[in-house]
Amino acid sequence: MVEVTRDLMRKRAEHNEMMLSTLEEVSLHQQDLKTMLHIQDHSRHLKILYLQNNLIEKMEGMTKLKELEYLNMAVNSVAKIEGLKRCESLNKLDLTLNFVDVEDFQESLEELDWCPMLDELTLTGNPCTDWDKYREYTIAKVPQIKRLDGEDVDKSTRLAAKVNLAENEENLAILAKASLEQKEFEKKEGKHDPDAWSRQNRWDYYQEEQERKRKQSEERKKNSMFKDYNDHMDE
Repeated sequence: MVEVTRDLMRKRAEHNEMMLSTLEEVSLHQQDLKTMLHIQDHSRHLKILYLQNNLIEKMEGMTKLKELEYLNMAVNSVAKIEGLKRCESLNKLDLTLNFVDVEDFQESLEELDWCPMLDELTLTGNPCTDWDKYREYTIAKVPQIKRLDGEDVDKSTRLAAKVNLAENEENLAILAKASLEQKEFEKKEGKHDPDAWSRQNRWDYYQEEQERKRKQSEERKKNSMFKDYNDHMDE
């Protein structure tokens, strides 16, 4: 199992003269990491942590990362959002293409109660997003977020989500029970799709999403520039 060592952290901290005690940003993507433990043992003042495209199955080892603002764990094997109780400064969390499913969805979102500063959450490509009420339920359970999966949350959507929360919670409980029963059946029957959720197709999808977000950002900037120009001409 590949773990985070001091040598690895120093290697990835070249931009900070290999100093770990003052390190605020580190990229540990594509390192075949199975665990994120020990990161906080080497650098407690991290504000930005990139862990995308690894093999991490559990969110843990972040109790000392009180200054962490952005955590990117896209394209890993995380099944539940957890371990964030001390990450009070977190404002952006990216879990694109992981394995958060309906049976752990409610508990996962309730974990985000510990992150009052969270503005942006990305769960694109997780099994839970197949639920047609996924977005509405997420907005109601995590009212502090302003962007979900790259899209702004407007006031009318937030209000509707709040009104429908109780009904959606009941529906989720039914879905969760059915999902667990289905997975137990498949396990007993030995059913397995070798092409489902492979590291390669998850990574390809992640790259496509990043390109889509880049183009979306450029389009917003271009529209903003045109608006500023038109406003100037109207003066």
